[in-house]
Amino acid sequence: MPQRYTEKKRIKINTECHESPVYLNWMGTGGERNYWLFHKLQTRNLNTSIVGVFTPFITDNTTAEQYTTETSRNAIETLVCGAYVDIEDVEGIKTMLYSPNVLMLFNPETWQTEGVKWVGVKPLPGSFKLYDTDQVKTEIQFTLELVDINIQSM
Repeated sequence: MPQRYTEKKRIKINTECHESPVYLNWMGTGGERNYWLFHKLQTRNLNTSIVGVFTPFITDNTTAEQYTTETSRNAIETLVCGAYVDIEDVEGIKTMLYSPNVLMLFNPETWQTEGVKWVGVKPLPGSFKLYDTDQVKTEIQFTLELVDINIQSM
């Protein structure tokens, strides 16, 4: 019985070792999983915000000790990722920017002994320069929002 192929996929395999690897996988527009290893220097950032504030009723400013009290804060780490890639690869990588399901390899140093562990991340929305039309390679850069840090509340 002959085999019938319904679609062709091009797969690039990179066997180099990279420093600061960020390995992502995401659901593509056709329901398939896509993978890419970003190996450029990454930048970690921390964004904090005030989530809750208590403002007491003050009748006399001369005796008030404090006007507001924070009841909780939020902290979210972000990771700026980038890579220098062929223009043809940008078309596939850009689908990660509008995917609702993006996962990052959580244990890149130990996955061979501990098994693969993935953690959900969110590409931050925005405008992205993809490439200039006269280029064959380009630098792509985006920011991932990592898992929230659980901070206790008062």
